[in-house]
Amino acid sequence: MKKITTTITAAAMCFVMLFSTSTVFAANNNNTEDIIVEETTAVKYSINPLSEVETVAFGLMLKEKGNVKINILNMNGDVLHTFKQSKTEGFMGQFNLKALGEKEYVFEITANGQTFKEKVSFKKQDNTELNAYISDAEASKVKLSFFEPEGSVYLKVKNTDGEVIYSNKLSEKYSYSGIVNLEELKKGSYTIELINGEKTMSKAVIVG
Repeated sequence: MKKITTTITAAAMCFVMLFSTSTVFAANNNNTEDIIVEETTAVKYSINPLSEVETVAFGLMLKEKGNVKINILNMNGDVLHTFKQSKTEGFMGQFNLKALGEKEYVFEITANGQTFKEKVSFKKQDNTELNAYISDAEASKVKLSFFEPEGSVYLKVKNTDGEVIYSNKLSEKYSYSGIVNLEELKKGSYTIELINGEKTMSKAVIVG
């Protein structure tokens, strides 16, 4: 396995993140009452790809001290590198991935019993695609996250007819991770869409 350069710094003084009470967006207006979106606050992280040097600047802060495991995968799902840290409240670090020879990766972050995935690309980005992650539905729950958007990000859930059954603003100008709970919906296919100005990301998920 090729080695990558990892530089880690304790987070106590140099990495600050705001923790607040978990925010629950219940359905309102014309939204279905069967969808609840909850922001995860126990684990906060930021990922910033530095394309020119093929390095990822990474920051993590935990609400409670715990164990952290970060897998760096290629787009085929192969684990290229694993980083672990135990009994930590958070850290900042840089992962120099040049030796791995890829242009796109997935960071799989596991901390305090929660797992998140973020796509990292050193390719020239499509200006119409939002840098975000939307998971498949697991037990009718969909995880989503995004990093430092420009302005507000909105979530829409559509049924198979393209009808919007849920719409709400998630955040404005800060990184976000959350869970969309679809377990009260009828079995079938739905589309999860994140919108940030002209940038979007969408994914079809199966419930049931």
